[in-house]
Amino acid sequence: MPRPDDIANQLLDLKAPLNVDGLLDAVVALYNDCNFPVLKRIRNIDAFIKRNQPTITQLENSRLKGSDFDLIKVIGRGAFGEVRLVRHNDSRKVFALKLLDKNEMLRRADTAFFWEERDIMAHAESEWLVRLHYAFQDRTHLYMVMEFMPGGDVVNLIC
Repeated sequence: MPRPDDIANQLLDLKAPLNVDGLLDAVVALYNDCNFPVLKRIRNIDAFIKRNQPTITQLENSRLKGSDFDLIKVIGRGAFGEVRLVRHNDSRKVFALKLLDKNEMLRRADTAFFWEERDIMAHAESEWLVRLHYAFQDRTHLYMVMEFMPGGDVVNLIC
């Protein structure tokens, strides 16, 4: 059985499978998935929504979101969304932001690649891979904020 200090260390380690950011994402996603009129008719789900609404609102207001970035221009489009050149409102740093539509990904049943790409960029320590700075989600989109590498995408550079 894991010791409490082991769990605490894992929660603070952003590379651990069990970490605070992952748990907060899961709680917000669960809340959002339950917050549909058809599901709120179920008494326990409605009670969950009402009990946790203030906490979720506080979490959403304090965490990174799409509106924290200003669009400079769209630099690519794909099957699930687009890549944008953006500037972070507070730091004024420029990033590439991959914006993926959740409904489109679920419709095509192809969400696994998002998690693989996110994990590779988040945990790899290679000068040959683009660094992931932030990953987050809202009700409709998944976001990956990564370093901007001018020059286009690898597929077009190879051709």
